[in-house]
Amino acid sequence: MCLCRSATQTSATRITQRKIKPNKRTYISVSRIAKENNFWHPQRALPSTMATTTDVNNNTKSEEYDVIIVGAGMAGLSAAYRILTQRPSTKLLILEARERVGGRIWSIPFDKKKFGLEDTLEGGRSIDLGASFIHGVLGNPLIPLAKKIGLPVKRTANPTEPNSAMRAFTADGKLVPPEETGELAGRVFGTIFGWLPAFAQGDDGSTTVVPETMSVKDGILAEGSPIYNGEPKPADGAAMDEQLRTALMLSRSFQGWTGAPIDYVSLKWWGFNQDTEGGDGILVRGYGEMVDWLKAEIERLGGVFRLKAPVAAVELVEGEEEEEGSVKITTQWVQDLPEVMHAEHTSNFHAPYTLLTLPLGVLKYAPPTFTPPLSIRRQQAIQRLGMGLLDKIVLVYEKAWWADSQSSSAMINILIPSDDDPTRLLGPTGGRAPSSSSTDTTTPAKGAFPPRTPEWLEQNPQALMAFDLHAQCGIPALCVFVAGEFGDVAETCTDAQTTEWATGVVQQWLRGLMKQATDGNGNTKAEVGVVPRPVEVLRTAWRKDEHAFGSYAYIPVGRESEGISASPLDQVELTRTMWDRCFWAGEHTELNQYASVHAAWTSGIREAEKILVRLEGVNL
Repeated sequence: MCLCRSATQTSATRITQRKIKPNKRTYISVSRIAKENNFWHPQRALPSTMATTTDVNNNTKSEEYDVIIVGAGMAGLSAAYRILTQRPSTKLLILEARERVGGRIWSIPFDKKKFGLEDTLEGGRSIDLGASFIHGVLGNPLIPLAKKIGLPVKRTANPTEPNSAMRAFTADGKLVPPEETGELAGRVFGTIFGWLPAFAQGDDGSTTVVPETMSVKDGILAEGSPIYNGEPKPADGAAMDEQLRTALMLSRSFQGWTGAPIDYVSLKWWGFNQDTEGGDGILVRGYGEMVDWLKAEIERLGGVFRLKAPVAAVELVEGEEEEEGSVKITTQWVQDLPEVMHAEHTSNFHAPYTLLTLPLGVLKYAPPTFTPPLSIRRQQAIQRLGMGLLDKIVLVYEKAWWADSQSSSAMINILIPSDDDPTRLLGPTGGRAPSSSSTDTTTPAKGAFPPRTPEWLEQNPQALMAFDLHAQCGIPALCVFVAGEFGDVAETCTDAQTTEWATGVVQQWLRGLMKQATDGNGNTKAEVGVVPRPVEVLRTAWRKDEHAFGSYAYIPVGRESEGISASPLDQVELTRTMWDRCFWAGEHTELNQYASVHAAWTSGIREAEKILVRLEGVNL
C-alpha cells in the first residue's frame, strides 16, 4: 500500500499588533497561535468563540541582546556563527517562524530499519526536500565547511563531461543509446550554460545588445544558437527533425534551474553573475546535518534560538542621541485553553542591531509592517525581482529495483515525452489548471505563475528529470522535479492524484530497467517488467508555504508595459543597511550567486562583518 504524505510546511495564524513607543526605539512585533499539541496548523480563521474568550493570563517579560537575527535559514545561521566566532561575548538571539531551523533547507531522516537496509553510511541518511545541491564545488564556501564538519560530498552528473552519469528513456520504456544521450545533453547544456551567457553578455564578440524584453527562451531559439547543431534555424511552423525537437523539450525542462519558465527569465542578465565553478555536488548525508551542526555551535557559543516566532512588524524608534537607538522586538502569542479561555503571552527583546533574512517571497507577498515604511525604491526592487518554484516528489521503494552494477551510477534520468501524449510529463493534470472537484484547493497560491492554455501545452512538451537518490546516497528512492507553472498547478492537486501520476510515469518510462535489476548472483530482484509501487511518497509545496512563498529568486524578463525592468541593481538595493541599524541578507541579495545555498551563506557572512564593525564602535 502506498502512503502519500504531504510535506508542506504548516504555519502559524498571525495576530498582528503594532505598538509605537514614545522612546523612539526599533522593535519587531511577533505573534502566533500556540496550539495545545505544540504543532502549527495551516492558516485559517479563528473560531467564533475567540470573539468572547477571556484572558486568564497576560505575562510580559523583557530581555536584552546585542544582536537579533530574524530567520534561522542558512543566511541567519552563517551570520550568527560568524558573529559569535569572531566576538564570543556578543549576546545574540535568533527568531525563527518555523518549528525548526534551516528555512528552505529541509532534511527528513530516512528510517533504514523500516526498509531493512544495512547501515553503510556513518551518520545515517536523509532526504532533502528543500535545497540539495552544492552548486559549483570550486571556490564554494560550503566545501570547506563540509570538510570541517566531516560531511562527505559527492560530485553529481555533469553532461559536459565524458561518460556523464545521465541516461534518457522514451515513453515505451526504452533506454536511449548512451552516445545519443551524451550528445543531446551536451548540446543543451552547452547552449544554456556556455553559448547563451556569452551571447547575452557580449563575450562572443558580437556587437548585438540584448534588449530587456528578450527572454532565455528567445536566446535558445535565436539564429546561430548551438541548439540547431550547426543547421539553419527552421522557419516558423516548419517541421523539425527529431533531434531538434528532443533538444528543445530538454531545454524547457531547465526551468527548474531558475524555478521559472524560460520565457519568464531575462536573457539580458543571464550569465551576468560570476558564480562558483567546477560542477555540482551533494552532501551524501543531506544538508540537515550541516544545519544541525551550525545550530549546535551557535548555542555552544551562547546564541539563543526562539522558534515559532513569525515577524508581524518592524519599527524604528530612535533614541534622543543617535547612539542610543536600538531594536526592540515584541513577540506575542495566544495559547488556547479549555472551553473559551486563552492565555496571552508577551515578550520584549531589545538590541541595537537587527538582521532580517526573510525570503524574497515573504517580502513580496506577506511582508511584516515596516514603520517608517520601506523606501519606494526598496519596495519596487522587491516587487520587480521574481520568486521561482521548484517542488519535489520523492518516491521511496522497498528496494532500488532499477539499480545494478551498470546503471546504479546514473544519477539523472531524463524522461522524453511521446508524440501521442505530449503533456503526460507536465504533472498530474498534464499542466492544466484542475477542476474544483478534483483538487484540495483551486485558489492559486500567492506568487503562482498563471497556468498555460491547453493549446500551448500541446505545442510545448518538455522532458522530466528523475534523480536517483540510490546512486547519490544509497536511499532506494527516485526524486521527480516539478518546477515553474507546472509546480504551481501540481500544488493544487491532491496527494492521491500526485501519487498516481508520479507512480505511473516511473512505471511507464523506467520499466525497462526491471530487466537489469539483478542481485549479485544474477537472480532478478523482482518480477521482470513489473515496476513495484512505492511504499511512501513525499511531496513539497513551497509556493503554499507562508514562510517562503517559493523556492528562490530569479530576474524576470522585461515587459514593455511595465516601465523599469528588473536588474541586479535591485539585488544591490536589498543589501543596503536600513535605518543605519537594520541589515538585510538572504540568497536574493547576492547578485553573483543568488538562488543557491552558498548565496545565503555568503550574504549572512557579508552582513555579519558589517554588524561586527558596528559592535566595535566604528560607523561605516
